[in-house]
Amino acid sequence: MDNQKTEDYSALDKLGLVASRAFVAVDKRIRETVRSDHMLALYAPTGTGKSTALDISIGRMTDSGRTFIMRTTAYNPGADISGSIINIMIGELMQQKPRRDILARLTQLKGGLLEHSRKKKIVLVIDEAQDMHHQTLYAIKKLHELGSSVMRRNLFSVILSGKPGLQNLITAEELNFRFGVHEMQPLSKAEAVDYFRMRRVKFPNPDAMERIIHRCGTRPAALDSACNLLLAMSGEDKITGDIVKNYLRRNYRPAMAELGMSDRKVADEIYAATGMRYSPSTINKITNGHTVGSKDDVVLDAVADVLSKRRQEVQNKQTVRRQAG
Repeated sequence: MDNQKTEDYSALDKLGLVASRAFVAVDKRIRETVRSDHMLALYAPTGTGKSTALDISIGRMTDSGRTFIMRTTAYNPGADISGSIINIMIGELMQQKPRRDILARLTQLKGGLLEHSRKKKIVLVIDEAQDMHHQTLYAIKKLHELGSSVMRRNLFSVILSGKPGLQNLITAEELNFRFGVHEMQPLSKAEAVDYFRMRRVKFPNPDAMERIIHRCGTRPAALDSACNLLLAMSGEDKITGDIVKNYLRRNYRPAMAELGMSDRKVADEIYAATGMRYSPSTINKITNGHTVGSKDDVVLDAVADVLSKRRQEVQNKQTVRRQAG
């Protein structure tokens, strides 16, 4: 747990969340962006807690009554949705119907921004921003300049939230110097341990907890899923050694099928990575929950590492294809 945790984040405990260094850093960056009417690109892999941190941070701003949030999603990947964003801003901010002509709409939006920014901080939040078309990004930059003057540079702030591909969309010089960039990190190992303690999950020994953390990683979504499953398997908050073993054996076959990994392919990948050779039949038996010997857990950990590596490779290829499109 962050030693600098303050009362400001105490409500997270009631939600079963850890006020991690990553969360505090994101919250601070968001508040600085809104206070300065700047633009921020926030990115992290799925399950890191980015959306939760954003929800909580802008939720607190909304509750204060001093901030007006306009939020949408970058739907329709590969298409320019700047016109839709303008319409959303006019509709939510001014409760008006957008004018037909684009210049008239921009004048309409500028007037609304000038009026409302005197009373509140205005924030445009766009989720799944890694799917945005580059023309939409340039349009947002131009919108951000509406009403700027010597006395006040900008009338609202922009927060783009998305997966890791987002940072590649704003590398152009005209965008790069305008956007602040923040990558949210997963929990540290110590914070993952704190999370299990907060959920009152009691392991038979420290090694059992270590193995669960090694298996599911330190992303909050993975830890939450592990907690829920372990508690459901135990029927109470005390986790036995057998429950840990059963948990570690779950979900390998579906994951292998999803990733196109045969028993032989997994065995070959383990050998390439570790130099340890296991037969395809051994992989099959262990991943199906059968006990083969004292090395079962070692093999399961090796299988988990292979699947994790393969999943990351698939995600990287999908990101490259999206960017190329």
